[in-house]
Amino acid sequence: MARIRYLKPDFFGDEHIASLPFEHRLSFAGLWCLADREGRLEDSPPTIKRFLFSSDLSNINQFVDMDKILNDLTKKPFIIRYQVDEKKYIQVLNFLKHQLVHHTEKKSIIPPPSKSLTVKSPLKDGEKKVGMGNGNGERVMGIGMGSTGTPTPAQAALKEIELSGFNIYQCINKLKKDKKWRKDENLPDEVILKVCAQYWKQKPDIKRPFPWFTDVLNAEVRAWGAAQSMAQGKELKNLPIADFMKDLISGLANKKAV
Repeated sequence: MARIRYLKPDFFGDEHIASLPFEHRLSFAGLWCLADREGRLEDSPPTIKRFLFSSDLSNINQFVDMDKILNDLTKKPFIIRYQVDEKKYIQVLNFLKHQLVHHTEKKSIIPPPSKSLTVKSPLKDGEKKVGMGNGNGERVMGIGMGSTGTPTPAQAALKEIELSGFNIYQCINKLKKDKKWRKDENLPDEVILKVCAQYWKQKPDIKRPFPWFTDVLNAEVRAWGAAQSMAQGKELKNLPIADFMKDLISGLANKKAV
């Protein structure tokens, strides 16, 4: 069943969308209308093609290869194609970022992509994945990868949320920018894991994910900072007075030398 969705003017000016062929752009916008409130729909190229191009069977339909279009949209990526119990589905990425779903709309009955999802058109070797590392331990979008290039538990938790249709990385980047962090400064894993756990617990009641994540991230970062300050205070308190004075004098001397 098709739904009424929002199409922002920014859609036409986005450089990544503008780089797509005409039929890809129309198909991508059309997927929003076919998707449920979580941005999911059944992966059926003939059905999608019939809905989007039913009035153009005499001309456009001749060169539209919907399966290829869907595969191309996974490469940016704009969507994810996956399987659950032999059934094929599509997840529109960042769906809730761009859509304000009406509260009366029925809940999704389509299962979300899992960590072991099947993507018909996987990224090629060396191609950077959204929100992930590049395989060399490089930090991408403020989250560190493991030394072997494999996702850390925190990275995996964020990726699972992203696969559900919401880009939490944008919230993290905004937080770092607002707090004027350096590029090499990253959120502690314990903060990320705590926020992700809260998200899944409260997800049914979250109406506006972006403000929710921003508020919770800020709160958890403040709590983490306060805990660190308390820990450092206890460490100084337990330090012998002679060692404490020695470190203090050494620090002042180094500061004066600079």
